[in-house]
Amino acid sequence: MPVTYGTKPFQSQVDFFRRKLNVGTRGWTDIWQGQHDRAFMVAGAMKTDLVEDLHRAVDKAIAQGTTLDAFRKDFDAIVQKYGWGYNGGRNWRTRVIYETNLRTSYQAGRYQQMKAVAHSRPYWQYRHSDYVKKPRREHLRWNGLILRHDDPWCDTHYPPNGWGCRCSVRTLAERDMKKLGKSGPDQAPPIKRETRRVPKGIDPGWAYAPGKEWHRAFVKQQVDPDAWLKSLPAHVQVQKRLSSLQPRPYPADKLLPSGLDDQDYIDAFLKEFGMEPGERYLLYEDVSGELLLISDDLFREASGQIKVTKRGRERFMRMLAETIKNPQEIWLSDKGGNLRRRYVVLWNIEGSDKSALAVFETGNAGWVGITITALVADDIDYIMRRVRVGERIYEQK
Repeated sequence: MPVTYGTKPFQSQVDFFRRKLNVGTRGWTDIWQGQHDRAFMVAGAMKTDLVEDLHRAVDKAIAQGTTLDAFRKDFDAIVQKYGWGYNGGRNWRTRVIYETNLRTSYQAGRYQQMKAVAHSRPYWQYRHSDYVKKPRREHLRWNGLILRHDDPWCDTHYPPNGWGCRCSVRTLAERDMKKLGKSGPDQAPPIKRETRRVPKGIDPGWAYAPGKEWHRAFVKQQVDPDAWLKSLPAHVQVQKRLSSLQPRPYPADKLLPSGLDDQDYIDAFLKEFGMEPGERYLLYEDVSGELLLISDDLFREASGQIKVTKRGRERFMRMLAETIKNPQEIWLSDKGGNLRRRYVVLWNIEGSDKSALAVFETGNAGWVGITITALVADDIDYIMRRVRVGERIYEQK
């Protein structure tokens, strides 16, 4: 029985799927578990145009609610166009592509919805589907299991949990628990590892929660500010005459005090974007229409350790956020295949006769946020020539 979710598009599902990058792969294990939150692939499809067309065909099925038969027609046309010699039978292969992408994207959309209401509906109940002709024994045992949304068991057992799995999750509030005669969640079943380190009852490659790692895949790692400064060209021939930036006043009382906890500085940065403590991420549209992912993970290293304090920049976290929100200029440059986007504001801190240059840069290699204070006229001219490199794509009028 083909997967169906009704005729109306589920926008969270559509958004999740459309933000995936197209990746050419030789086999289905090239992209593993949570990496699927960010990448679209079809095993054996290597050509960029081929993967793009397959992506569009699946997107059509998700956004327009087209059937498996309709998808198969699109698939056949794409195969003929590229002469793609895929493995497996046509009916089996198209079903796997269609149902896997529809189910994982749907559950990713549901994951975001359920996390958004976790404060009022904190319990998740595992539900096995009666439509499955050959139920997995473990999935049947999990049917009806109720756990808190943040129980580690949910990280590896959030459905779908294998090829063709139709299991789902529903949220429960305290009043729902009382109706079920329960005063609290169940005990999570022990996780027994099988081959390839996947829990028993879960197919290899499926031990993750679709949608959980979606935002992390967008988060850039920090670039060391000192290394970034050294990488700027010492002398740049400006190809066109640039208007001079007039320092913008900045309230001295918005500077943060020294000695706060690292998380306090991060929270101050996030609050400038309207985020509250505990919120995981926000997709922010800048003044030029570009989407930036704002998250406290920006300030964490791969190990999870917070990295905020560097040359006193923590005091200027609000200024850095304001630079992103309301830049005087945005510059776009390409260095060695690394496309870099640079937000620039020249500030004058109230009560000071010197200027401060704030720069936020993001690119393939990571991001850097830096504030250079106590600048005099000669400093400004020198540094601005190094920073204003590439194409100016935005100028505040």
